[in-house]
Amino acid sequence: MKRVIALSCLAAGALGSAFGLYWYLAVLIELHATWPFPTEIASIEGLFAIWGAVMLATSYRNPRPIWQPLLRLTGQRVKIARLLLMGLVLNSLVWVIALLSLLLFRVREPLPWVFCALASSCMLLNGCYVWIHWAFRPENLFTERFRRFADDPIVFTVFELLGRTRRIK
Repeated sequence: MKRVIALSCLAAGALGSAFGLYWYLAVLIELHATWPFPTEIASIEGLFAIWGAVMLATSYRNPRPIWQPLLRLTGQRVKIARLLLMGLVLNSLVWVIALLSLLLFRVREPLPWVFCALASSCMLLNGCYVWIHWAFRPENLFTERFRRFADDPIVFTVFELLGRTRRIK
């Protein structure tokens, strides 16, 4: 059963990545706001329910790893996965900065297009993360410190600051 869940989540991540890439390319090529998904409420709710279940399974944290990577780990694959995630994070940050800059300078005309570019780049990032998560597992991609930070950034930062204060005294 665990293998079926893992393969389903991997497939959903790959499908989400493909849809994100399709949407991102459609926005960049057409240079206007594009929404390539269904607009009926029932369809949108169904998509959100499926993606929500995938995200619940992906975000599940257990003290000991219960899932094995679905793909064979090699140093080259891990480096490529990290590079892909870093590139997608930087891409999303560029669109966030572009959107905030347009808002700051009160330039309204390209806002829908920039918002669609940001949303599609975030969808691409999310889909790729889910795919990479199930393919390689976070334990093999990220350090323990980074995973603790990603689980709860506020608590991690507060305890890091308290730990530094205690070491200084």
